[in-house]
Amino acid sequence: MNVHKAHWLIENTTDDNTNDKINVTYQFVIDPKSRFPMWLANKYLLKSTLNTLQNINAKFSGVLDKPH
Repeated sequence: MNVHKAHWLIENTTDDNTNDKINVTYQFVIDPKSRFPMWLANKYLLKSTLNTLQNINAKFSGVLDKPH
């Protein structure tokens, strides 16, 4: 499986109550080089996304909670 492109977009946003939020978008494009079951691709994508978000959380734990 070849990864053609992986892209993260992280944006600060606010909701209707003017609460600060973070919007995270992840786009991942692969070429399986053969017939590749969609359920397996989805499983890989979900697992890698979850691992990345957990690593981000561990890296910045406490930093984002501090007042500016």
